[in-house]
Amino acid sequence: MTDSLIRNAHVFDGISPDLSDLTSVLVRDGKIAEVGPELRAPDGAR
Repeated sequence: MTDSLIRNAHVFDGISPDLSDLTSVLVRDGKIAEVGPELRAPDGAR
């Protein structure tokens, strides 16, 4: 399965009642692998 990097996303973490500031989410094998503002797309990511 291909990795996907979603940029400029608001994330709901289930703890805070508020959405996060804009951040990036790396999805690997259909699961969230990393969340952070400075993520870079791995080779082959969409």
